Amino acid sequence: METVVLVAKLKLKNVTELDAIELDNAITAYTNALNYVSKYVAENKLYGKSYAYIQKEVYYDIRSKFNLSSQFACAVCKVVASKYKSLISNKCLCKTKKGKQTGEINIPKFKPKELYYVRDRNYSLKADGLVSISTLNGRKKFSFYNKGYNQLFEGHWNYG
Repeated sequence: METVVLVAKLKLKNVTELDAIELDNAITAYTNALNYVSKYVAENKLYGKSYAYIQKEVYYDIRSKFNLSSQFACAVCKVVASKYKSLISNKCLCKTKKGKQTGEINIPKFKPKELYYVRDRNYSLKADGLVSISTLNGRKKFSFYNKGYNQLFEGHWNYG
């Protein structure tokens, strides 16, 4: 069976200035936590470990340092662990110079304008056509411009 991947960019409607600030603050804190954990994993040679193992190491630390909710903290560990898993499976964990590995670890760096949210942890699509997004002050529901995204709410999908 062939896998079909659907990527949808949703443009939110009716976002107030306060909502925009809250979303920006959440993305900034989340991105800073991703980079902190990514560096921690490299420095402590945890790159082959599961997200649950990494979570045990940094969970309370990142919750307090970055004011993250439990769902955000868990998602951070999941995203970082999967990024390192990808580096390992693609044989890109170590930096190379002139085609030879240097032994220095490629530490993934996360950019603040890229969203690394995890479905059903940091965001969810609702049957009523809304998207629910986590902020540092709880979840916010937004409508979005629907440019043929009805298929997101119809049929059986395995979301990633």
